[in-house]
Amino acid sequence: MMTLSTPTVQVVAPETFGATAAEHIAATLRVKPDAVLGLPTGNTPVPVYAALLARRDVNFSRARVAMLDEYLGAGDRPISFYQWLRSHFLAAAAIAPERILRMPSDPEGIVAACAAYDRQLEQWGGCDLQLLGLGLNGHIGFNEPSSPGDSATRVVPLSASTRDANEEYWQGEEVPEFGVTTGIGVILRAKRIILLVNGARKAATLRQALDGPIGPDCPASFLRRHRDVLVLADRAAAGQE
Repeated sequence: MMTLSTPTVQVVAPETFGATAAEHIAATLRVKPDAVLGLPTGNTPVPVYAALLARRDVNFSRARVAMLDEYLGAGDRPISFYQWLRSHFLAAAAIAPERILRMPSDPEGIVAACAAYDRQLEQWGGCDLQLLGLGLNGHIGFNEPSSPGDSATRVVPLSASTRDANEEYWQGEEVPEFGVTTGIGVILRAKRIILLVNGARKAATLRQALDGPIGPDCPASFLRRHRDVLVLADRAAAGQE
């Protein structure tokens, strides 16, 4: 029988959201300097990366990074998630390219490349700490509703709501119809998971993830199958405002 757990929820003020998350990451690196960090993109982690880079007690030289997701066909374009991570964290942290596990994006050979991504992550020992954001429809990474709880890294069609939410990043260009994402089954093999949630518009989705049925209708609900999940939410997302 599968053991279910109740994630720990830590509610913080909006102004301390980034610093609180950064402390959890720093603590991981203090214990294991070569820890594998699974890192997301988007508006939610921006203050987290800023707070982490502002610290003077963190050494990133041995850290390893695994990308969470990418747009299919993004390559090295400025709009790619890889370039987003470089500009918001990787470049300033001076993490060497060989210590970054990029999510593949080239449509040619993508199935084999996704399998190779999963093998490399397994050879690294999996993520010591996986950071996640929460989509309005309950997605984690690009694992949209209907994603299986044991899914591997793969190409996924993006929902209309996810594409709408990403329009601002594409600056007038059409948002791709497909993404490439770390599968839910791979995410759940991380040693520890932190789900970052901010803003009142995410409150209902967070309640569904924590209290609703576990299943593909709300992919984030699968996190309750993991033994060590911290939900870091600001007061609005926690329904306290």
